[in-house]
Amino acid sequence: MSVASNPPKRNDMKKTTVLALLLTLTGWAGAQPLALAVDAQQWDRDKTEILTFREQLWNVEQALQAGQWGRAKQLHTQLTNSMQREIAQSEAAVRQAQREVNASRREVRQEKRDLNGERRDARRPRGDRRDDRRDLRDDRRDVRDDQRDLRDDIQDRERREDRLVRQRQLMNAWSNTTWVSEGSARALAMEKLELGYSFFRTMESDLRDDYGEMVEDVAELKEDRRERREDQRERRERY
Repeated sequence: MSVASNPPKRNDMKKTTVLALLLTLTGWAGAQPLALAVDAQQWDRDKTEILTFREQLWNVEQALQAGQWGRAKQLHTQLTNSMQREIAQSEAAVRQAQREVNASRREVRQEKRDLNGERRDARRPRGDRRDDRRDLRDDRRDVRDDQRDLRDDIQDRERREDRLVRQRQLMNAWSNTTWVSEGSARALAMEKLELGYSFFRTMESDLRDDYGEMVEDVAELKEDRRERREDQRERRERY
């Protein structure tokens, strides 16, 4: 891919950051159930889009440096379309994040009901009190875990909402940019190009959040399995 060869020095850090992240994610994906967060097709699409966007930005910069104003305008339109597509995906991600918040709230309510039931059982003078205390302790832990998950989901939704607002602002400013060749326009154009790199950084941030979500999903899967084992044990003890 041409993005990997001799990019402008001032953008080396931007490119290194995303490529290092993608390499990390690729290695991780081979060891964990990636489908917990996004399917393989979705993941491949995200990787391709962020690298394509980075290459488009570099091409715009090269066109501006060479004074190729017609090509710069053409690439500007391509990048605008890419931004619109990314924003649509960010909107979908915000909706999904809200669904996860709603699901976490339901889990917290259910765990609190279970905890109240265990408290009532613990007060009754019957059966093995040690089992009741253990069940009560387990349910308290489950409530704490679910409350933590809810806080994490709310924070994730808020980050995605803030990122969406930022992306819309950047795209509006970018789409209103005019490329002209007179006077000091080249310096101004290079300054405006930073809008594109700022948008690119929001895409990097989104990719990092997706990675964090995948790690959390694996942890939650293990937690759910533990809770199911505890529920099965409690049912056996009751009957």
